[in-house]
Amino acid sequence: GLVEHGALAPTVVKCISRCIEADSTRNKTKYAPKLVRGLHFVSSSNHNKQPPPAAAQDYEGGAVFMSDLPSTGLAPGSEHFDITIEACRFSGFAALHGGAIYVVNMRARLKIADSIFDHNTAIDGQGGAVSIDTSTDVVLDRVHCEENRANHNLTKLGHGGCLSVTSDAEEGLPSRVVVNAFTSRGDQATQYGGAVYVGRSSAMTMT
Repeated sequence: GLVEHGALAPTVVKCISRCIEADSTRNKTKYAPKLVRGLHFVSSSNHNKQPPPAAAQDYEGGAVFMSDLPSTGLAPGSEHFDITIEACRFSGFAALHGGAIYVVNMRARLKIADSIFDHNTAIDGQGGAVSIDTSTDVVLDRVHCEENRANHNLTKLGHGGCLSVTSDAEEGLPSRVVVNAFTSRGDQATQYGGAVYVGRSSAMTMT
């Protein structure tokens, strides 16, 4: 169990594809779970020692995908969040970008806390475990990454073995991310940022 993070007996959730998808552009919804806590998300392909599904090469966020969720008006630095993922573990997921979690064009305030990411892979992109793209208010507290990998095959990417923070300045606002008490062990990238990569028009504060 995740004893060190307070989840003594996390519920195992095996996912054939994505576990959570909150995409206001595709699903025409502006809603996402407010709290996800105490779950161990496991890729079914990894659990069965199978290669990542072919579909993983065509989408972002192997376990969690969040896109275009609007702000509810919470101020940056507030102790409150629109969405919180805490005391969770993500194991063995793969996707083009953001092996486990991909966040894009988010204005909602997001917190990922007391969580572990292990053996996740960005197949041909950025963020072996987590990719944050053009999102303005994300906080990572006490996140541990282990043996995640960002690869490049057809692209010149392969950045951020665990975490990638990037922005498309022409399409949206710069990413702003705060990272506290982050640890990494054995994460790798075939290009830049074995553990963490911060791209153009992005700001990250790490303590």
